[in-house]
Amino acid sequence: MRVDEKIFSFILTEKLPELADHFDICDISLTHLTFHWFLCLFINVLPIEVTEYIWCLFSSSLTRRDRVFYFGSHVIHAAALQILKNNQKLLLKKDDLEDIVVFLTGRPGGGA
Repeated sequence: MRVDEKIFSFILTEKLPELADHFDICDISLTHLTFHWFLCLFINVLPIEVTEYIWCLFSSSLTRRDRVFYFGSHVIHAAALQILKNNQKLLLKKDDLEDIVVFLTGRPGGGA
């Protein structure tokens, strides 16, 4: 899990540098935002239809054992990056971890 988080941190810095800098300045750890996403493959984070699509992409790599983590992680990272990219403008206005987590989960009092 830590490897995926480190890789995703690098990807975020490369693809959405303004958001990555904002998280750093506000001392917001990506682990708090992405741990549940990566561990549960977006269950209870995205609509079930989208989650099923991600699962299909993730599991299609199961045909070759040596490619499971390679292809699977790419799908997970792409989905997480798209969630942050779609919400970047609103996330840049928030400077508190709790506000961001509640916003991303879409449930008042919810957690990532």
